[in-house]
Amino acid sequence: MSEDLNKDSKEAYVWSFFERFGQEFIQFFISVFLARILLPEEFGLIATLAIFLAIGQSFIDSGFQKALIQKKELTQLDKCSVFFFNIAIGFLMSLTMYFSAPIISSFYNIPELYNIIRVLSFIFLFISFGLVQDSLMAKKLDFKTLFKVNGLSIVLSGAISILLAINNYGVWSLVGLHLSSSLFKSILLWIFSSWRPKLLFGFHSLKSMYYFGSNLFFVSITNAFFVNIYQLVIGKFFSVSALGYYQRSKNLSMYPVSIIGGAVNNVSFSVFSKIQDDISNLKSHMRSTLLSIVFVTLPLMTVLAICAKPLIIILFTEKWLASVPYFQMLCLVGAFYPIQLINLNVLNAQGRSDLYLKIDLLNKAIILVLVYLTYPYGITAMIVGQIIQSFIAYWLFSYFGGKYLNYTMLKQTRDMLPIMISTILMALGIFFLKSLITNNIYFLITAQFLLGAIIYIPICLLLKVDVAIKLFKFLKLNSSL
Repeated sequence: MSEDLNKDSKEAYVWSFFERFGQEFIQFFISVFLARILLPEEFGLIATLAIFLAIGQSFIDSGFQKALIQKKELTQLDKCSVFFFNIAIGFLMSLTMYFSAPIISSFYNIPELYNIIRVLSFIFLFISFGLVQDSLMAKKLDFKTLFKVNGLSIVLSGAISILLAINNYGVWSLVGLHLSSSLFKSILLWIFSSWRPKLLFGFHSLKSMYYFGSNLFFVSITNAFFVNIYQLVIGKFFSVSALGYYQRSKNLSMYPVSIIGGAVNNVSFSVFSKIQDDISNLKSHMRSTLLSIVFVTLPLMTVLAICAKPLIIILFTEKWLASVPYFQMLCLVGAFYPIQLINLNVLNAQGRSDLYLKIDLLNKAIILVLVYLTYPYGITAMIVGQIIQSFIAYWLFSYFGGKYLNYTMLKQTRDMLPIMISTILMALGIFFLKSLITNNIYFLITAQFLLGAIIYIPICLLLKVDVAIKLFKFLKLNSSL
């Protein structure tokens, strides 16, 4: 069983990575194309609604999506009950947002938001029809199918959005992107999924998953609010264009984290849930997953921060230069995000969503205090607050997440130390190169990425980083074939 699980999990990690990479790569291409056409304030208009869209999606799921994955014995009644519950809440959320349009547009004092909100309100109903199918595919580690679903939905919605942008529809091209993406995804989930709902519903079935799901639901709601609280505050107290610069920086800094961290997060929860009673095996999987993801994300985010200015000019043109300092600081925030995910998945896989909730509430309180203390001093100060919060969150999640496996924050940090040292030495090398090449940004950014790899990999091998050694042996083996 252990060998079968290892084989299935490896295959799932590969397809989950391709699913995330394909999804984020296409979205990245679309966002670059749109950013070169549209104005920062048009991106800012959509960013003002991020918090409301995120909260609505959390209500639709209500924690039952992960509960379906975590529950060992799943019945048809369980699936159908969650399905009809999702649709009912999706319909309710669409109505709520539709009739809240005057309130939200008045809150920001932006009349243009009124019609945008009413059109985007249908997104909740579209999403609700595909959540169960999504969960069942993840439970079976069928990330190959999810790769197809997400890839096709993004391509189709991206084509619609680009067509609208080219024809000067402005902000409505972004509205079309979000709305059509949710619609196409649900349609494709139905096409690729063999499961079909029956007219079954039982409150007792929902109740059996309520304890686990309710804690995650509350965490999801607070996450939706606090992850987007910066957009809410910036949209309220600063200009829409400033919010556009911030949102573009945040999205760009999160692309690599979303690809790598998202892929690992999708699979790790499913895998950890299957071995939740085997502590030794669970610890081994957690350690290898943690080090693998840090090995990639930490140096990558460091290189991106150093190469920020030429990168943004090449991708988005000089009209987005104001986002450079935001992007550099947000790269540091993003580097620690995957570590939190791995530790949290250990807690959830063992059914300790209650402890997850307590830790998360403490973390949210810290965010609230830092936002309150920093927003009077500007957006830069707010991002500094995010950096401080990310360090605190790393300590909290790694301490409690590793406690059950005797793999505490100190042990995790000790294992990651060689990777951190390698990253610092790499950063010094490419930062020095920046002062030597000043006349060609294309040559500069290419040279920095190449030099980064040339410095980083040998130092990791010298410091005996396990992931680097396995990668070297794999490449050596395949080159000899």
